[in-house]
Amino acid sequence: MTEQKAIQNSIKHWREMIQWVTEQDPRDKIDQSLMEEAIDSTWFDEDCDLCSKFNSFHCPNCPLQKAFGKCGKRGTENAWTRFHQKGTWEEWLVMGEKMLKQLESLIQPTKADVLRGIWEKAGVAFDALYRIRQDLRNQIRQADEEEWSSKKDE
Repeated sequence: MTEQKAIQNSIKHWREMIQWVTEQDPRDKIDQSLMEEAIDSTWFDEDCDLCSKFNSFHCPNCPLQKAFGKCGKRGTENAWTRFHQKGTWEEWLVMGEKMLKQLESLIQPTKADVLRGIWEKAGVAFDALYRIRQDLRNQIRQADEEEWSSKKDE
């Protein structure tokens, strides 16, 4: 599995958990076993494709760790660390959405995405140049007409 595929799978996993949590009473206490029973997964490493791919001693090559710090380590920006501090599904959901955003920020654009972006920018630039060219053509015509008009008057 590639790194980008592991990230995409993790994003899918977090979206599924977030969807399930939105169906819970937000005031209820977090219950990992309830989630596992309902959707057969939780927010722990055994259900994370990134952890499966990069879980070696301290996960040094994990893109999430590189970007936001180690999971479970206090004092990092990594949203996963804060799940143990949350008591209700409402609090879990806030951190779950933050975790999802962190994962989504790791997606690298494909070559096709980059080329589409260039294509779109080139189209915008082309349209602007076309308008400038039309404007210059109109100014040239107007200048020619003024010049011919002044020659007629002589």
